[in-house]
Amino acid sequence: MKIALVIFDRFTDLDLFLPWDLLNRVSSVAGVEDWQVKIVGTKDTHVSDAGLPIQTMGTIDELQEMDAVLFTSGVLVPELIQDTEYMARLKLDPDRQWIGSMCSGALILAALGLLRIRPAGKCWRR
Repeated sequence: MKIALVIFDRFTDLDLFLPWDLLNRVSSVAGVEDWQVKIVGTKDTHVSDAGLPIQTMGTIDELQEMDAVLFTSGVLVPELIQDTEYMARLKLDPDRQWIGSMCSGALILAALGLLRIRPAGKCWRR
């Protein structure tokens, strides 16, 4: 199972660290050998909303190769979904992949047309 955690500048720290920790326990605690979790973005390093620089392990151009994709949230998501170049790079296949998000990351899913039959919320701060 290949899983991507998608980050971008000013992502919400908890929305990366919680799934990173939980998903990596599958291989480290349960011993599942074909389990890979990667942090991906558009740059080598993205800085969280709290100012923590996080090095990525791949790019969003790899999303089509993943079995599961989780988008973090962040205060800049409303601007990010207006970036047509960024959104065009998000190659996802909802028929084959598990796709999800935390908090305002749902706005990315909505902008991609993946939430037509489900409601979505966003971060209370913005």
